[in-house]
Amino acid sequence: MIETVKQASELIIERLDKAFKPKLHHRYQLMVVDNVYDQTYNFFLDIWHQHNRRRSIPLHSVVTYELQFLEQVINQITANTNLTIVYINFHQQRWPLSQRIIYGRTLDVNKQRKS
Repeated sequence: MIETVKQASELIIERLDKAFKPKLHHRYQLMVVDNVYDQTYNFFLDIWHQHNRRRSIPLHSVVTYELQFLEQVINQITANTNLTIVYINFHQQRWPLSQRIIYGRTLDVNKQRKS
């Protein structure tokens, strides 16, 4: 069964509401990762605290691997939340509808290791 934009965004928002428990001195971000190997878009709630380990809670994987579909999902999510959205591994692609560049970071696991 193919997931619609509305179903995907509602599922992400529902899981985000369950996982998001605001606390003092914590930073929260919604991470969207372009997984080119599985051809999916993965959503995570990223939680930081100064004295604790950073953790990411998986929310959903969108299997419809089309930027236009993802743009519509993101638009519905941003209408329902004020969290910062961070894009990972998008390599300055453009949104199909708005033609804006997707600015983000590249996640390089080797860069974090110390030689």
